[in-house]
Amino acid sequence: MSATEQTVAPKGVADLLESDDARALLETAKENGRLTADEIAVALDAAGVPQGPIRAVDEILTDEHVAARTLVETFAHPTIGDFPALRVPLKLDGWDDPTVSRPPLLSEHTDSGRAEWPKLSRERIAQLREAKAI
Repeated sequence: MSATEQTVAPKGVADLLESDDARALLETAKENGRLTADEIAVALDAAGVPQGPIRAVDEILTDEHVAARTLVETFAHPTIGDFPALRVPLKLDGWDDPTVSRPPLLSEHTDSGRAEWPKLSRERIAQLREAKAI
C-alpha cells in the first residue's frame, strides 16, 4: 500500500481543540466551573476524541472486573494489620502468578541475606551486629 492509499490518520489534538464541539465543552466548563466525568466523555465523543470512562481510584479498585481478575489482594502486615496491594495485572498461560506478600520490615532479612555472602558465618554476622557495624 502506498502512502497515498493509506487511511487518513485521526485528527490531531490541536485540530480537535479547534472544533466547535471542543469550544462548546470549554465554554460549558467556564460557565459551570466544572464538568462531571460523564459530561466530559460525551463532549470528547462528540469531538471525535478517543476516550474511555474516567474513574476515581476507589471506583477502579472496587470495579467488578478488577474483583473478577483478583487484581487487589490483602496481606497481613505485622505492624499495621491487613493491607491491600495490587497484584501483577498480566495473566499469561504458563507463567507464574506471584502472590502478594508484605514487604520486609527494616533489616528483617539482613542476617539471612548476609549469611549467603561467602566467608560470613552466622557467628561473624552476630559479632558485626554486636559491634553495631550492621
